[in-house]
Amino acid sequence: LYIDFEKDMIKLVIYHTIMSGDKKFLYVKNSKAGCSTVSQIIGEYTNGTLVDQSLIHRNLDGVYFGRNLYHYRLIKSYFNIDDCVKFSFVRNPLDRVLSAYFNFFVDNKNRARDRHIDAITARGYIEGGDIYRNFDVFLDYIEESILIDRVNTDRHWREQHINIGYDVFKLDFIGRVEMFQDDIKRVFEMAGKEAEYSRLKSVNMKFNKSSRSEEIIIKKHSKLKIEKIYERDYEIFEY
Repeated sequence: LYIDFEKDMIKLVIYHTIMSGDKKFLYVKNSKAGCSTVSQIIGEYTNGTLVDQSLIHRNLDGVYFGRNLYHYRLIKSYFNIDDCVKFSFVRNPLDRVLSAYFNFFVDNKNRARDRHIDAITARGYIEGGDIYRNFDVFLDYIEESILIDRVNTDRHWREQHINIGYDVFKLDFIGRVEMFQDDIKRVFEMAGKEAEYSRLKSVNMKFNKSSRSEEIIIKKHSKLKIEKIYERDYEIFEY
């Protein structure tokens, strides 16, 4: 069986992109790294107002979505157009995996939770159980998923270099969630859209934020496991 890995990766990355209505910004999504916030910014920039959060990832007027068959080819072509800022954001792998854990298995907010709950429960996860023990079960679950199929691992904890197509596409800018205000402003400056940036409300807001992920203290063995799982992300993005 022959699989053209590069072509598969191109489809995977473009499926999770959005482009502003004026085609000045092409954002490659990286789930749990400011994804909802950046999508809201592009939605507000395109439509001139804050938009319904339920629409920002799939069905928003005026915005181009890679998941839309009719937009796919257009977005793909804009990776080769200079007059469009191609960008993404990354995040410290530890903070990102904590955010995913809380979003799915503490806050129980993510719509994709149901597709994982049976599998992770079979591996020892206990609903409402000890938060640290369940986190270790979650890390084991991630490690197993990546070992089986790293590309088709859930994008919320898939390796970030895969999410943003690091080895497939050349992006103009890769920002950091830890420097979000400075870096999103720089994206707008690169497009010559400083005036428009100054009018956006969403640049000072956070969307789909996990509840208390920053409050728990990760144990040493868990940190070491995260560093092992996301070794390439730590290396590429210099965390």
